[in-house]
Amino acid sequence: MSKYFSFLLLLLFFSTKLFSQNISSLKIGEKVPPLYLNNNENNSHSFSFTKVKKLIYLHFWSTSSDSSIAELSEVNKLYNEYAPQTYSNNLSFDVITVAKGSDFKTWKEIIVKNKLNRELNYISLDGYCDLFVKTNKIDRIPYSLLVDSTGGIILKNPTIFQVKNYLSKFSADNTNNIISGRVVTGTKDLNPLAYRKIYITNKDDDTIQTIITNNLGDFTIKNEYPKNELSIKISKYPEITGTDKVFLANNKGKVIGMFIPNSNGFTYKFLAKDVFILKPIEEEEDPGIASLNYKKKLFFTERIFHSNETSLSDTSKKRLDIIILKMKENPGFKVEIKSHTDITGSPEGNLVLSKTRAKNILDYFVLKGIDKKKIISVGLGDKFPIIICDDGNCTPTELELNRRIEFILSK
Repeated sequence: MSKYFSFLLLLLFFSTKLFSQNISSLKIGEKVPPLYLNNNENNSHSFSFTKVKKLIYLHFWSTSSDSSIAELSEVNKLYNEYAPQTYSNNLSFDVITVAKGSDFKTWKEIIVKNKLNRELNYISLDGYCDLFVKTNKIDRIPYSLLVDSTGGIILKNPTIFQVKNYLSKFSADNTNNIISGRVVTGTKDLNPLAYRKIYITNKDDDTIQTIITNNLGDFTIKNEYPKNELSIKISKYPEITGTDKVFLANNKGKVIGMFIPNSNGFTYKFLAKDVFILKPIEEEEDPGIASLNYKKKLFFTERIFHSNETSLSDTSKKRLDIIILKMKENPGFKVEIKSHTDITGSPEGNLVLSKTRAKNILDYFVLKGIDKKKIISVGLGDKFPIIICDDGNCTPTELELNRRIEFILSK
């Protein structure tokens, strides 16, 4: 009897060796077998990819691999950015992490530290019969698979960029998933918090989106659910002075709530009712010019010039024509044109560039019939950016916002 039992064990050993394969040999389109793993509470748990009807990013790592631990932060960012979104055919996206050959206590400490302590984080403990991990040798750590809603493999060991690129193609940009509003500040008179960064955070206080408000203080949040678990955070910007408060308003300027001050700035937690009030913004060609309010006497416009350009394009002239028309309708007004550049180039060169641009706009105004005595034009170079770039590294959007023309109208 003992010889027969030994023979069965030997047969099982060789059959496991015979049918095992490296995970890298799995083919695109092949179904991923169910997982049988341990969760945070050290309870065994089965997971079948064919039943969840989700896009899944399956990520294998190890507590003994520094490179795979370092990559966890990128995996977490992927989850925070793309899991709240919706995709075509009403699909959703989720991330499963599996620690292989890891100590349970160390594993749990790492996932808590990296804020990965959510439901779909597992560990494959030695001695547990997880057929997927045992049959398919995980010969590389970290290793990942992108799996479709039927459990089939879409991408093998893709980069995070490749996963994002794939998901972006199938993102459902549904207007029902969009909310928009306006950030204003002051006491009696409220002014827009224009061209400032606001940070959208989730219920775990992770920043999932950074947005720059426009010249009216408006912002739009797309495809981030559930909305009533989101918050907006802003820093203590210079225009928020003294007893000024910060408010959230709709795009027509109606205040719906107040930000709560804290040591780092101000925070607004979305309420369920806010989601219904903050309807999507209607796109306008240039809302800053179209909704000009002369009582405030100041408005911004951007995209008049491209980088290093001084000549006015046909598109820029159309924008300036709107301002010229407003001045002709209100002949008592004067205009001050302030030209700003971005930080590319030398300060001396930027100053000359800004003066040339301001002079060209003045000449165009005069050509269109505006009295030269009613126009002041100044070039200020790169001295007064409205966006202070992080570590001095500006994004193209930030460069464009700093490269602007300001028009100040007064009687």
